[in-house]
Amino acid sequence: MIPLIGPGLHARFQALRPDLEQAGVEPLNIAQVFVPVGPYRGAVPGLPRVLFVGQCTRGYGEADIADFDAAWKRGEEIVQSDFFPSGRTAFWRFARGVMRGVASRLERDAADDDTRLAASVGWSNLAKVGDVKGNATSSAIGVQADLCVSALHAEVECMRPDAVVVATGKYAKAEIFDRFFGAEGWTPAPYKECGVYLKRDAALSVPIIAWTAHPRRLSYQGAAVFAAAMGEVTAALSTRTPAR
Repeated sequence: MIPLIGPGLHARFQALRPDLEQAGVEPLNIAQVFVPVGPYRGAVPGLPRVLFVGQCTRGYGEADIADFDAAWKRGEEIVQSDFFPSGRTAFWRFARGVMRGVASRLERDAADDDTRLAASVGWSNLAKVGDVKGNATSSAIGVQADLCVSALHAEVECMRPDAVVVATGKYAKAEIFDRFFGAEGWTPAPYKECGVYLKRDAALSVPIIAWTAHPRRLSYQGAAVFAAAMGEVTAALSTRTPAR
């Protein structure tokens, strides 16, 4: 996989540590900078390249992933392990289910080949500096929001995804989500917590963007709610085969 931001942006996030401490984040709770990753161009012809966006990392405090290359490789390792059935998190179960469903609807023989499906997946988070003990706080988000928006622009430009799935709910909505993806133009309206909301042919040059609650939240509502959201996202992404 390739990194979707470069060492320069990574260094700028690292330089925010004093500001995060000043905002009240305990120094030992400041996670290492997350480096989003994406597929090589043309890795799996015929499958859409999908960027899955979560909230932020939890944990991620190990000193051995402090430098850019190590953080990049850690992101790659997580995709290449947690995307598969052995991965237990709701986020990756959701991503795997969407990719399997899309491949099946498009009648691609990769529908049962998780290795090929994973090769079409990118992974990012709204916040790039998480918290060792949980989600980044509103204060921590405020410190990094400007850079996070810049990073998302760089990621989409680098990966040029056929679709983006933003599984974040209202996390960092005003600070990051609205500034990048836009607060208006989502259908259907109004917002309901576990719904699926779409934008097509967005100004970001992404053919389709799907926004829903974090899969962990969906799973708390029960298997039927989780499956319904996954099915709606799958159907939306299946309406467009990749042209790139």
